[in-house]
Amino acid sequence: MSRGGFADYNHNLRLLPLSLSSERKRHEINPPTPRGVWGCRCGVSLGAGGGISELRAGPETDTPPTPESGFSLLKPGRRRRRCPPTEDLTLDPDSANHLLILSADLKSVRMGCRKQELPDNPKRFDTNSRVLATAGFKSGRHYWEVEVGPSDGWAFGVAKESVRRKGLTQFSPEEGIWAVQQNGGRYWAVTSPQRTPLCLGRKLSRVRVYLDYEGEEVSFYDAESMEHIFTFNVAFQEKVFPLFSVCSTVTYIKLCP
Repeated sequence: MSRGGFADYNHNLRLLPLSLSSERKRHEINPPTPRGVWGCRCGVSLGAGGGISELRAGPETDTPPTPESGFSLLKPGRRRRRCPPTEDLTLDPDSANHLLILSADLKSVRMGCRKQELPDNPKRFDTNSRVLATAGFKSGRHYWEVEVGPSDGWAFGVAKESVRRKGLTQFSPEEGIWAVQQNGGRYWAVTSPQRTPLCLGRKLSRVRVYLDYEGEEVSFYDAESMEHIFTFNVAFQEKVFPLFSVCSTVTYIKLCP
């Protein structure tokens, strides 16, 4: 229930007959718990412009549906639909910054100590240490999982196809990037005008990313506990690609099967 909903709720209670005053007082003291998406109570949903649009509520059920159970995680009021299979992503070497070292199977990325001699092309990030997935999406629902190193210096999410590849650019929704990161010993959602700190119950090692193009959502979950981390609400206007960034030599990102 939204904050406005609570205000309407308490107003209606004051209109009840006096014979129900004790019941009214009980409700005013202990209002019903709002119901919302699965995840931590400190999670938030973010609008396309970067501002927080709603507080995420606590779990609607004790055990949220997962792709393994055949259903996707959806907002209240939306019909549950079967979850698509995990995307088999690979990293696009033509988009990788010169400092990034990709594995032979194009499933993991780390940062090297010196620039590699790579041909320049319009797809390559020439300054920011980023790389895109080979496959992008312009419709449908998709999810993939990412293993992350224990140290600072990683970020990942999705980026619009027209994201700037040349020159130093910010990690922000204004640049067409919606992502989470570990930096300064903390986890963050890359929001605007300031990052949003994420209050998580434990250290992340594997994260599940859900993209619902028509539903205008990009959501992140702890893949081991299915605890909701963060959701961006984005009215997509073009094709989007999974995006990965590593800016430290002591960490890495790996695409999970």
